[in-house]
Order: sequence, then structure tokens, then C-alpha cells
Amino acid sequence: MSKEQNNLSIEEFFDKLLNDAANEGVSDIHIEPIFGSARIRFRIDGKLQEVAKLQLQDFETIINKIKVLASLDLTARPMPQDGQFELIQVIQNKQGEDAPKSPTKRNVDVRVSVFPTTHGDAVVMRLLNSQNMLMHISDFEMSDNARTKLKNLIGKNYGMLLVTGPAGSGKTSMIYSILQELKSDEKNIITLEDPVEYVFDSIRQASMKPEQGLTFAVGMKSILRQDPDVIMIGEIRDGETAEHAIRAALLGRLVLSSVHSNSSIGIIARFIDMGIDRSLIAYAINGSVAKRLIRKNCTACKTEYTPEDSYLEFFGLKGGNYTFYKGAGCSECHGTGFKGRIGIFEVMELDEKFRTLIIERAPMTALEEHFNSNGTQTLKQDAVEKAIAGLTTLEEVMSVI
Repeated sequence: MSKEQNNLSIEEFFDKLLNDAANEGVSDIHIEPIFGSARIRFRIDGKLQEVAKLQLQDFETIINKIKVLASLDLTARPMPQDGQFELIQVIQNKQGEDAPKSPTKRNVDVRVSVFPTTHGDAVVMRLLNSQNMLMHISDFEMSDNARTKLKNLIGKNYGMLLVTGPAGSGKTSMIYSILQELKSDEKNIITLEDPVEYVFDSIRQASMKPEQGLTFAVGMKSILRQDPDVIMIGEIRDGETAEHAIRAALLGRLVLSSVHSNSSIGIIARFIDMGIDRSLIAYAINGSVAKRLIRKNCTACKTEYTPEDSYLEFFGLKGGNYTFYKGAGCSECHGTGFKGRIGIFEVMELDEKFRTLIIERAPMTALEEHFNSNGTQTLKQDAVEKAIAGLTTLEEVMSVI
């Protein structure tokens, strides 16, 4: 994509850029200055791809336009700024093979981050499509084992259910899907978020404002007076918030939140690192879900292939009777061989053995041994099963796991 190649005005180019990004499932748009020019990159299926270059004059025009749309200060330099605006996405729908395309529209929330660099302001726009954020639990690509465990955890009336994974792994969308499952006229559900990314019609949601002193910890101090049945905390980042969340869980509330760790069992080490008493961890946490997103083979160009022996050996598949697939690369997937992403999951339930090991200050190796012996399907096992099913490649599994 290039403004010059399309003979578009800078305003037309920018509008087309946003709409193309929304239609192609782009999660983030990066607009960044480099020596003597600027470039635009799309993050598609977790990977950045350069899509256009700009002259510095056009770059400055676009940056100012974004700042106006996001209600940011044009004179605040050099200072980071955050804002948002709403994009009206035009979708071309085809009613039939010979029927004309009938465009429809939907709203996409765009979160804007402006960061000053030595060459000028760098902008990242995150596109949040509410239709992609709210899935039913049955729509997740989970094994029967993992889905059964998750439903057991959701069905509890108190305790903590935590979702973990790196940034961009779909933690928030999964928590929203759980909230959708729990939503009921008989339950009072309250959320503390930073920021609110999807607005429910019958759930009370609060957007945290740390710059004004409204943090997760402060919100948790007051939230119990609102008589909640279910509390959602956007993320537990510190010991104070963790203590309030655990207290709410022990007082008979179901608490949902996300925590950064490398695996479902890693949340235990994370809470210990925050200074939380082990007995509180053992009795407050019901379980956790670790999630990653992995690129999916393009169905338009998927073809059989034979992985290298090193991959087959690493995953214990050498000598097995398997057929593997990968995308050859086509116009549908922009030559990458992948189109879209699917989730891989690891669901851990804390049983009495787990709780005893935690209270007795057993080393993490002992917890991991019990974790591996109680039938929990790991992230690695789930990803390999998806590769065997032809949904992705072993190389992609290796890069994610």
C-alpha cells in the first residue's frame, strides 16, 4: 500500500488504511518515523508486516489527524499520550455469486498510544472489535478435558479463577467470555478495568484512573460494600491488589482476574513473589487457565509437508503415522501460509494435594510433578494436538511454546 501508488489524498489514504486494517483483522497499526521518512506496519496474526512508506510531510499530517481524532494535545511534545476514537468499518458483503456487494457498517474502538522518539512521535493504534472479543465458551478451540475443567471452575460460587499468558494472548477476551457465561439477573457482577474494552448491558463496570488515584487496590477497598456475587479485576499486578482479591474470594465471592506468568501453575509462584501467605493462596485460588494464540494454517493454500526430524524428535512424534500440513502461501494469507489464529489452553484445578503442597512450602518442582500426574493437558500437548489435526505447523508450535 502506498499513497502515491493509489493517487489518494492523505485524508483518503488514512481512511482507507484504517478500513483495510479492520477488514484484514489487523490488531495493531504502527506508524513510526525512520531516517528521512516513515513506515506503516500492520500486526496480523501476531506478526508485524510493513504495508506502506510515507514522506515525512505526510507522516506529520497523519499524526496530527490521529491526535485530533483521539482528543490529544497537539502541543504536548515530547510527552507520551493515550487516547481513543471510534472507527466506522465498512464491510463488503456478497449476497450471492452474481449479486452485487452490499456494504454494511460496524463500530471498531481504536486505542491510540503516542510515544516521542528521537525521530518524532511514534503511534500505535490498537483496533478492538467487540465481535472478536466476546465469544461463547463453546467457541473456544479447547479439548474436552480442558473445557470440562473450565466449566467446573466457572460453576463455583466463590474463590479465584485466574487467566494467565503474555500480552496479546487473549486474556481479556477470555475473561469477558466467562462473564458472558455468568451474566444473570440473579447475580450482581462488578468489574474493575483499565480500560473497559467491552461494555455489557447488565454488568456494572468501572474504569480505573490511576492518575487520579483510582487504582485496582483502591477500587477493591470499596467494592465489597456493593454486595457483589462476582468481581472481575482487569489485572492483578501487585501484592496489595492480590490481598484484596484473595480476601474477597475467601468472603464468598467469585473473583476473576488475569496475572502475568508463563504457565497455569506459574501463578502460584507469582503470588508467592507478591508476598501473599501460602495458606491464603492455597484456599483462595480455585484454578487457572493459561492461554496462548497460535497462527492457523491458511485453508486456501494448505498442503501436506514433512517437518524436519529435529521437530519430530523434540515433540516425540518421530516414527508415528501422522500427516502434517502447512500453508504454501497465497494472496489470501499475503504469502505467509497462515490466516487467523487459534487458542491453545492449559486449565489447572487446585485439588487437596495441590493445597497441601502449597501450605507445606513444597518446592515448585513438587507442584509441577503433581500437575503433570493429575491428567492436566499442558499448553505444549494442546498445541501439538492442533498440529497433528492439521490446524498449524510444528514450527509454529515451537515458536510459541
